[in-house]
Amino acid sequence: MLELILGRAGTGKTTLLRKRLAESTAPKTILIVPEQYTFESERALLMEYGAETANRVRVYSFTRLAQAAFLQYGGGAGKRLTDGGRRILMTLALENCADQLTLFEKSADRMTDVLLNTVGEMKICGIEPDMLTKTAEAVTEDSLSRKLKEIALIYGTYEALVAQTYLDPLDDLTRLDDLLADHPDFFRNAYVAVDAFDGFTVQEYRILRHALRHAEKVSVSLCCDDLDTSRKDLFSTVRRTASRLIRLAKESGTGVLSPVYCKTPYRFQNDALRAVESTYAGHVQQADTAGNVCVFHASSPYEEADFTAAKIRSLVLHEGYRYRDISVICRDGERYTRLFAAALRRWEIPAFLSEARTVDAEPLMRFVLSAFQIVSGSRKWRSEDVLAMLKTGITSFTAEELAQLENYVYTWKLNGASAWCSPFTKHPDGFGKPMDDTAAETLRTLNVLRERVTTPLIKFSERTAHASGEQISEAVYKLLIDFDLEQSFPIFCRTLENAGRDDLSAAQMRIWDLLMEVLDQMAGVLGEQIITGEKYGRLLKEIVSGEDVSDIPQSMDSITFGTADRIRQSAPRAVFLLGAVQGEFPLIPSVNGVFSEPERRTLLALELPVSDVLEDRMLQEKYLAYAALCGASEKLYLTYPVSVGQEAKSPGELISAVELALPNLKITQNLPPEFFANAPEAAFSQTASLFNENSTVSETLKSVFREKPEFAGRLQVLGGTDRMASAHLAPETANDYFGGGHYFSASQIEVYHQCRFKYFCRYGLGAKERRPAEIDALEYGSLMHYLFEQILGSAEDIQALHLYADDLKVRVHTSIMDYVRENMGGYDALSPREKYRLYRMEQTAVKLIAHMSEEMMHSLFRPEHFELELKNGTPYPPLRIPTKNGLVTVGGIIDRVDLYKDENGSTYVRVVDYKTGRKEFKLADVLYGMSLQMLIYLAALAQNKDLHPAGILYMPAFIASVTSDGTESAEKLEQEVEKNLRMNGLLLKDNEILNAMEMGLNGRFIPVYLTKTRKLSGTASALNEPELQIVLRYVERLIATMAEELSSGEIMAKPLKQNINACAWCPYTSVCGSEHAADDAEKNSMKNDEALARMENDLEKGSGENAELD
Repeated sequence: MLELILGRAGTGKTTLLRKRLAESTAPKTILIVPEQYTFESERALLMEYGAETANRVRVYSFTRLAQAAFLQYGGGAGKRLTDGGRRILMTLALENCADQLTLFEKSADRMTDVLLNTVGEMKICGIEPDMLTKTAEAVTEDSLSRKLKEIALIYGTYEALVAQTYLDPLDDLTRLDDLLADHPDFFRNAYVAVDAFDGFTVQEYRILRHALRHAEKVSVSLCCDDLDTSRKDLFSTVRRTASRLIRLAKESGTGVLSPVYCKTPYRFQNDALRAVESTYAGHVQQADTAGNVCVFHASSPYEEADFTAAKIRSLVLHEGYRYRDISVICRDGERYTRLFAAALRRWEIPAFLSEARTVDAEPLMRFVLSAFQIVSGSRKWRSEDVLAMLKTGITSFTAEELAQLENYVYTWKLNGASAWCSPFTKHPDGFGKPMDDTAAETLRTLNVLRERVTTPLIKFSERTAHASGEQISEAVYKLLIDFDLEQSFPIFCRTLENAGRDDLSAAQMRIWDLLMEVLDQMAGVLGEQIITGEKYGRLLKEIVSGEDVSDIPQSMDSITFGTADRIRQSAPRAVFLLGAVQGEFPLIPSVNGVFSEPERRTLLALELPVSDVLEDRMLQEKYLAYAALCGASEKLYLTYPVSVGQEAKSPGELISAVELALPNLKITQNLPPEFFANAPEAAFSQTASLFNENSTVSETLKSVFREKPEFAGRLQVLGGTDRMASAHLAPETANDYFGGGHYFSASQIEVYHQCRFKYFCRYGLGAKERRPAEIDALEYGSLMHYLFEQILGSAEDIQALHLYADDLKVRVHTSIMDYVRENMGGYDALSPREKYRLYRMEQTAVKLIAHMSEEMMHSLFRPEHFELELKNGTPYPPLRIPTKNGLVTVGGIIDRVDLYKDENGSTYVRVVDYKTGRKEFKLADVLYGMSLQMLIYLAALAQNKDLHPAGILYMPAFIASVTSDGTESAEKLEQEVEKNLRMNGLLLKDNEILNAMEMGLNGRFIPVYLTKTRKLSGTASALNEPELQIVLRYVERLIATMAEELSSGEIMAKPLKQNINACAWCPYTSVCGSEHAADDAEKNSMKNDEALARMENDLEKGSGENAELD
């Protein structure tokens, strides 16, 4: 007998069924529910009716029903096909019948999932390949007929491959149908109850037919209010289910009892929820009070998530709710899952997110897929793939080892098998470094690391080169063993656990099991068939991209979150519906799959039982929305965003129904910040967003977090634009990092005055930018310095070099070849691009050296030293500066030192620096600690009482391009080039000395010249002797102050903003959190007189703290 138990949501249908099961005297009682509802049903029977009833009633899903029957009668033995196995077989099926396809010929390899879904739909609907073929003959439309024939061909080929070895779980109910035909005793004299379904597949109807034929009674609960199939509303699909059951019972010779109607809405504990359910069901009912229903108007999905999390926290803290009493439902899991998960973490809410997530991006899968990319295909051994594999974090390589390996690969731009499978031989630090013992040891370490990477991969390559599917599957497992993942992978999982992410740790272990299952399936499907490693890797990638894992509940007391089509609510007291906007909840379904909507209608007209057409799916969506809306027994919350990204949204029909049912409902929006501040992390987020507001809430939040030590650092960051704006080291720590601050290089001093924190990162921590070994601007500078030293330093007659162009070209070329051999691994090792760059540099160097030679011919200053190092024990020691903490010395290497002896026998010294970039000396820069290097060298040389400072000069070591509109003469262009080669700097304002620098003072080589009236011009670049001494003394004071500040631990991030923006090209902005990189520097065009006055004043005060000089 068939008994239908009908009623709308919350009317006690399930309660009645459970009572019937408990009271049944039938020899066998069976309850059939959806898969996700089995545990809840078993638990409810135990709690409500005790252990005897719970043990007597057998609770099955249709899948578990098949397993029980196979266990009792046989028929389930054999290898089970997984989703991964289906993908493999479908790929093979498409390959096998590719030459017979026309419609799917070009797109077949991209439609594996679509065709799998189509085959799955055919099986669920009980459609065999021959049925498709017969229908194709009856179809008049050629394209549909062709489509049906090709799908039948693919389907049949796929089924043939499955039948060779496997049992497809999608066929379980078909096999169960055959089994029950032979064993009618399975349902004989049983009482069968079917609950929580709104419809059944063709396969499921066939199983129910056996129950109707042989069971004593079959009771089916359905959520609808009548059996009028002519009505089109949200219950239409359920009524159609009832009609089919009645027809099936009659065809089976079974009687049909009068329906039992459940009409009292027991679930809903207040009038508001009753009114909402009734109104959305089509029977408008209104309630005066709306206190248990809330509609929240959010600015974005992020605010929806925050509101929901904050409200859940409030319900638990203040209203006696447990987390397990609450369900959160959305329709668009892709939009809401991650952002809601983040909100739950901020509000410290335990949750079971019932959404499955793909695994192809998980560390273990990325490791294996990267390995296939490395050893197979046209782009083998790409460093990008090797490093991606290692950076998954699951190997035994430490972060330091990976960084060392990556830095070497980056430095030398290594790629390909020849680079990875041969020993590393080049200097770890790139061009221009001697291979000393330290570098050699580093290189040995790098080669050990390289071998740890390549040895397992080479074995893997050999094992997969010409192998069967079974052998390659085994090779993957051996690869994991060779990389010692049996030891390192559990350590990786424990690390996640220790970080408080038990959920991620458990997921990783399930992913390991899933990979083993996939490899076993591929070995079984492919067997001894020879397959290339590349093809196996593609198949594996396709399989893995379609696999997913779901989280296992981590707590008995957690909220349930899911999409409306997947979630099974367990009598929640409160329900939150997210994203209740027009067209999305309920969802307007789109047409997908291989059949269009008109084609589905045609097939249904030809009695081919394909899935429902679009109109029916729309009604199903309305039913899903109804089920979600009516799940709560006490409180209901609906949220909707006014926009998503740039797209405006409007409230949907769920909101309209609620407003109709509750005329006194007021939409909630623009909640105060304190509403969201009911958990520590959430409250701190509010503190951050309100930090700059002058409000009571902002000040209250700040005062709260000032008392919490764990938030002190983060709160401090909010108070400034740089995280390290007040960074400070203890004096003893500073001494460990800086060695007491007693020796500096000149370049260190400029870095310190750019930003103290930059100095700490570079010279305290030793954190340096990675630099590839290539002929870039830095390498250009090194090469030019080398050429100038080699050629100018060894020339017997420097002044005549420009007169012998051919000889100069030969000497430059020879020196470049020597440099390349000594520092770049030889000319043949360079790329064509680098060889061309060298050629251009050679041409530039010839012109520059010729120009320098000519400059020296016009000067009485003679180069005395090239690359002179200031060091103790020589006539040129470092600069010595006394401070309160002891003597400070400053050293460095000077590009060139020129000397001149006047008529009185006094020797004057000038310092020349080669600049491969533009440099314009400004005295005002010295006030702020810039342009100090040359002045430091000059001060160091002037310590020798026999030398008098004559100035500093920056000599261009590049030839700037000159723009022309085509009208200028060659002479005019040459003059422009000469102008760009003129040196600039700071010189002693003494006509004799200046004339010695450039005889005639024409201003061709130095930035000072005589006018036609014999007056000195360019005096902004010249100072008299007392003024120059003030500048040198000021530089010494800056250095002394720097040493004292470092000794006390001053390393705060206070970037220089005068004339330069120290943050613009700083590599450490991500460390300090600077937000100044895009700022404009404050331009300061201070004249020399003003700059000198400020220096003198500062010296008189005995302070050189340039922080107060603005």
